[in-house]
Amino acid sequence: MFPSPPAYFHFFTHLSLLPPPGFSLSNPLFISQPSFSFCVCSMTLFAFSLSLTSIFPRNLFNFLDAFPFLISFPTFIPPLFSHFLFTHIFFHSSLPSVPIPPLFMFLHSFYSSFPSPHHLHIPPITSLFKMVSMASECSWTDPVVELQVWCQLAAFCHNVKDHSLVLCCTGRALQLEEAAVLTLKTMPCVLYGLTAVNEMLSTAACLKGLSLAHESGGNLYTYREAMKVLLTSVSYAEKADSPSLCVTAASHYWNTCLPLIQTPKGRWQLKEPLEKILTALVQINTKHAQKQGKVKGLLTLTTQPLGSYKAKDEDLTLRANIYSLLLQINIDKTNWKSALQLLDKAIRDMSNTRHKLPLLKRRILMKALVGESILLDTQRLQDEGEQCCSSVWHQVALCASNVAQQLTCYQKSITSLLGTETQWQKVSLMLEFGGWLYCHNFPKADAQQQVQWAIDVLLHTEPEPAEEAENDSRKKDLSPVKCESMVGVQDLLFTKDLSDLKEVWRLDCLIQAHTLLAVMADKTSPEHQLNLLRAYSFVLQLWQVSMAVACEIFNAMAKSQPPQPPPSAGSKKGKDMGKNKKMKDLTPVEDKPKPVILDQALPSTPTDWARYSCPDQARQIFRTNSSPYSINTHSIINQTQSLFYLSLLEKELHSLSLDHLILPIMHLAETIAHDLLDRRSLSDLYRLRIVQTCCQLGLETYSPYQEKLLLSENLSTIQEQEQMGCHKVIALSQERRANNQNGDLDQNVGSVQQIIHVWLDKAEVCLSMGLYQPARQLLAEAHLVAVEIGDQKAVARSLLNLATLACEEQNHAQALILLDKAQTLGGDEEFWYQLTLTKVSAVVGQGDHDAQTKVDQVIKQGCWALKVVLEQQTNRVPELTFLITSLEMRGVVECIHAICGGETGATLYTEAVQMLTAACDALRECANSFTKLGYREQAAEAHSASANGLRILAKHTADTDKKQRFLLNGLSQMQLAVTSQEHVVLNAQTLLPPQEESHGLSLAAQRRLLRLRLGLADFCLVILEENLAEEKCQALACQSKTSAEIALEEFTRCTPEPNSTEQEWASVGSTLGQMALEQLAAVDSDSLENMETRARCLSLKGKYFRLMAVHEDPIYLCALWDRQKQKESWFHPKAVSVEEENLEKDKDRESSRKESSMTSARSADLQWRRHKAQKMLVQASKVLAEAINLCFQHTVPVYILADASLNMMECHGQCDPAVAGQYLALFQSCCTVAMIADILNSACADTCMSQLSAQLNLHRKLLLSQEEQPRTMLRGLEDSLSSISKAFSHLTISPNHLNILTELPSNLKILLLQHSEDGSELYGAFYETTSASEDQKGNTTQFTGTLTCSRVAKVSVCPRALLALREQARALGQEIRHALLKKTTTEEKLAPHFREIVQDMEDYLNPLLTQFDFSCLRLPAETVPAPEMTKAKEEEEKVNPGSYVVLLADRKLLELPLESLSILQGEGLSSMSRDFSLQFLHSRLNREGPDKVERDNKKETKGGKGTKGKGDQSQAIKAIPA
Repeated sequence: MFPSPPAYFHFFTHLSLLPPPGFSLSNPLFISQPSFSFCVCSMTLFAFSLSLTSIFPRNLFNFLDAFPFLISFPTFIPPLFSHFLFTHIFFHSSLPSVPIPPLFMFLHSFYSSFPSPHHLHIPPITSLFKMVSMASECSWTDPVVELQVWCQLAAFCHNVKDHSLVLCCTGRALQLEEAAVLTLKTMPCVLYGLTAVNEMLSTAACLKGLSLAHESGGNLYTYREAMKVLLTSVSYAEKADSPSLCVTAASHYWNTCLPLIQTPKGRWQLKEPLEKILTALVQINTKHAQKQGKVKGLLTLTTQPLGSYKAKDEDLTLRANIYSLLLQINIDKTNWKSALQLLDKAIRDMSNTRHKLPLLKRRILMKALVGESILLDTQRLQDEGEQCCSSVWHQVALCASNVAQQLTCYQKSITSLLGTETQWQKVSLMLEFGGWLYCHNFPKADAQQQVQWAIDVLLHTEPEPAEEAENDSRKKDLSPVKCESMVGVQDLLFTKDLSDLKEVWRLDCLIQAHTLLAVMADKTSPEHQLNLLRAYSFVLQLWQVSMAVACEIFNAMAKSQPPQPPPSAGSKKGKDMGKNKKMKDLTPVEDKPKPVILDQALPSTPTDWARYSCPDQARQIFRTNSSPYSINTHSIINQTQSLFYLSLLEKELHSLSLDHLILPIMHLAETIAHDLLDRRSLSDLYRLRIVQTCCQLGLETYSPYQEKLLLSENLSTIQEQEQMGCHKVIALSQERRANNQNGDLDQNVGSVQQIIHVWLDKAEVCLSMGLYQPARQLLAEAHLVAVEIGDQKAVARSLLNLATLACEEQNHAQALILLDKAQTLGGDEEFWYQLTLTKVSAVVGQGDHDAQTKVDQVIKQGCWALKVVLEQQTNRVPELTFLITSLEMRGVVECIHAICGGETGATLYTEAVQMLTAACDALRECANSFTKLGYREQAAEAHSASANGLRILAKHTADTDKKQRFLLNGLSQMQLAVTSQEHVVLNAQTLLPPQEESHGLSLAAQRRLLRLRLGLADFCLVILEENLAEEKCQALACQSKTSAEIALEEFTRCTPEPNSTEQEWASVGSTLGQMALEQLAAVDSDSLENMETRARCLSLKGKYFRLMAVHEDPIYLCALWDRQKQKESWFHPKAVSVEEENLEKDKDRESSRKESSMTSARSADLQWRRHKAQKMLVQASKVLAEAINLCFQHTVPVYILADASLNMMECHGQCDPAVAGQYLALFQSCCTVAMIADILNSACADTCMSQLSAQLNLHRKLLLSQEEQPRTMLRGLEDSLSSISKAFSHLTISPNHLNILTELPSNLKILLLQHSEDGSELYGAFYETTSASEDQKGNTTQFTGTLTCSRVAKVSVCPRALLALREQARALGQEIRHALLKKTTTEEKLAPHFREIVQDMEDYLNPLLTQFDFSCLRLPAETVPAPEMTKAKEEEEKVNPGSYVVLLADRKLLELPLESLSILQGEGLSSMSRDFSLQFLHSRLNREGPDKVERDNKKETKGGKGTKGKGDQSQAIKAIPA
């Protein structure tokens, strides 16, 4: 009646193998529903009862062998196990020969792990290990049963994460595949099939793959083996026709392969497995969809559970991800056809799902990329909304293959947006479209029209009402914000009131739009500056509304904070005892803490903006709130784009020299970077720029960020987190290269590139500010990371900046190597411009003989590269033309420097004169080009350089007419330079707020104007000096002529022709003095705080007064340096002597009656002119004394002090030799300091040699560009140099220089010889000890017994003669060195040459030396003295046995054998030394110590005999080197 018991057993075995509902690999234990468990349990007990009635106990043991299948149902394990135990005991008692099988022991261990029949407890690892061991010892008659046991054990082990046991169990399970399949084929009645076996195999393979991946430990081979096992799991699931198992296994494979998809090679290796998985997923879901369609009509009243929808969504998501990766693989291989076919398949496969839209978008983009039609696909997007359509059209525009398609897509993207809620997106697209039109050479009018359209939308769109009630209430409470114009351009703004614009997103877009309009407009157009000022006004308005909201929120938060509860009575009693003593000391202010107040008022002046730092309370509000009227991530959505336009606005304002308007923009950018983007490094970049701008405005001490500039954790350091992130990317790149995985790093590359470019921007700012060490660190790190990630643009920029740093440190050879590497990479127009300039600096710095030829080649290459860009970007012709003209100007300036860099006195050859003339013409053309382009500041620089070249030409021209022409043209160029710079300064000053006073603020354009004014005044004085030289010659010629001859000469003189050089020279000469005085007066009124400019102005003003004195009375000024004329007409420079007046009166009486009136008139005129000349000299001396005192009190360039001291000496001349000698010595000391500075810089050119070299180079760079350098850093550097270098301490003039003579030993005699700067004049002075009688005769008061200048002299010399003399001396020295090397005696051959040099030297110096009385250097003639005279003479010889002479000469004369002069060969000369200047001599004597010198002098006076005394005299001047 019933079938045989084994059939029941196999039936229930098959039933237990079926996966219950809810099975998944996330919980691989088979947890069944109660009803299903009860059914299985009941039927199993029924079969068990039948087995008890059977007479075959073997059937019972067959059932017992099948018992492990039922452990899947823990709710009925106890009753089954009790029956099993009872039966086993019964049969064991009746059949004792039957042993207890190992299976019983296994079941006993398994059952002991379930303390409660209603709770499934996973056994501990130790129990699992025992169970695995026991299961291994069991003898399984049915492979399917054993497969089930191993799968269940593997699931237990997987849940406790014992992956070694998982691998063991799954290995045993997968080995049973063939045996299980064979068992299924051989069983007589199969109630379970191959599906259940494949499901268990899929589960086992999945668990094994997961454990292998976990145990791989970074071993790529093991990891790939795990992926292969997971792939077999998908295959088993497909065979089992189980969608859930297939999706689960495929999901695990997908998650496992994610680390391998970072490179194209890794993605390509996954192509075939993913295609297999995708095919399996599609096929199995297609089958189940067909099955569900067949039974759909039968299940009308049922609904699918939520889990089925979730599983279906997981399946679709997985398939969409696989399709995306396969698409990327095809894109990597540029297989566009296969990619499109794959997208077509994916869209068909996933139709009517939410994943279809992204795939459709990708197909549209792909077709646009390959140039196929996208109209049909875009029509399918009509139902997705206008934002979706616009977004797709925008993306297509970005990736389209041709300009026409991009144009169409941009237009459709904009026209798709029709609703008011999409206005922000529409404005953003219009701005981007306008910029795209401009960059792609469409007419500027079309591009500007798009931006204007965006501005109209922004200004006329009403703000949308807020959705939340809180926002509504806040709007009602907000008072209207009034934006006061802070730039003085109230009339230039819109008719729409700025106070109506409160939405930050709208203001941000307006800033971008007007900045873009300004870039599109030419600089010569008024619209350019107008739009920049509008953008600036919107920046201020954005600050106003944001701070207003921040203050309101802050006040509301302060009010909402609950007050501190009062302390309890018990606590009061305990605390009052301790507080009573302190209450007496506490003031009422200390009782309550001061409330924190957030000030809404913003800075109103550039000085206030320099002090400004966004309050921390406002920053916190900006980070957390979402108000549309405040700075936050909701109101400024694209922060990076906003920062780009703010930086562009700053750059454009700087190009117009409107630096005082930059600070609010930089503060806004810093706030966005710091609080919205949360990027510390980017925030530090903007803070560095704020400090740089403050330095340019002379407000560096005002900035709160200045203190962080030179600290260890300063603004220029690399952030540790950024550096770690970049190094992580580098390590990954190196690992992939080691594994031969070449490919781009797709992940995190964008963020790393942003970090690199921030580092490069910071390095460029540091280079401009002289912070070389931080710049080096930033550039080294940026270059390393850029090379590793393959960012060629960043590599080129880093190499260029490293070359710039090398040039700054005088490593020109290294700079050229770096520049060659950068040139191979290339870049944009700014890159080529900076590369060319840096390469020119490096070539010039090397100083090769063919440097100018190389410079010309470099300039041509740079201009050619920029012209190539110019042909491609027609809308940027003015900007690119400016860059080309700037390069050409740099080449011309270097040409002028190369031509004029020779020895003083060297004659320019005809070819050099022609080149210099052509250079001046080229500079004039460059200036005209700059003016046409609207770059007035660069035009002023070109005019000034042209004037300098013309001045050099005039200096080297002997022809008077040509010389005058060059000087007149140079004067015209300097006037144009001042006029052009005046326009720039006036424009900037009109935009200064009216409340900004002149406290601390110094515009860079105004400083350049002051320098140009000083240059123009100096040029006027040079021409005036030439004019006065002619007048002086005429006055000297007229002095020997009678009145009739003078009248006849004036009558017969030809009148200059109109428009001739002579006529222009005469007309200009009459106004030169007034022109110079006007420029100096303008400088004097604007240079109250700049001591260098003020000292230079005073020096030139003193020179002007001296030249005016020459103009009034040339004869009188000539008499200052002519002894014969002084005898004829001697008077004190401060007043006209009475003797001269009487002499004039006597001469008038002796004249005839006819000539009496004429002579008296001439005499009166002469007297009046000399009186005016006197007053001019007195005024000149007063102004020059003020200039000299100013130079002594402040650190001023030494050339200013040299000019002032030389002019002061010229004012006194021989009429006051003591004073003139003081200033001549000061002039020589200044020249020596300049010479020593040049020598020290040349000796320390290699900055890698020592700390001194590096600091000297940095000091020189800081002095050359003080406008952008922190003055505190310059002062600190000077202190450091003074402490480590004695030579550096000699590079300044001692303020006590005018008192040095009083501190020198009185037994010295000093002969000073010094050339003027151009070498055309030779000055001399002789210093000796004065006596009482001599002091009484002198015009000035001197201390008796001290050194003073007894005589000064000046002669005109030929620079070429001195140059020839120096060349002879160098040749002789070369011959002597060769003779010493060969160890041969050539005195007979060299002696004539030496005597010839000495004779030429005597001839050169005699005109000057003959004006001095050197009788003190010779012994007096022997006479028969009286006894009293003899005694006095002996005492005098004991005191002063001989003369000690020191020669102080300039560098050119020190190359000559001055000791061989005949005047120094007298027997009265005890010793002779030479030195560079009076200050150096004083320094050397102080180094030995004045006490030692005095002691030596006393010893010499006690020496007894003259011979011995003469021999010991060297001790008195021991400190003076020969």
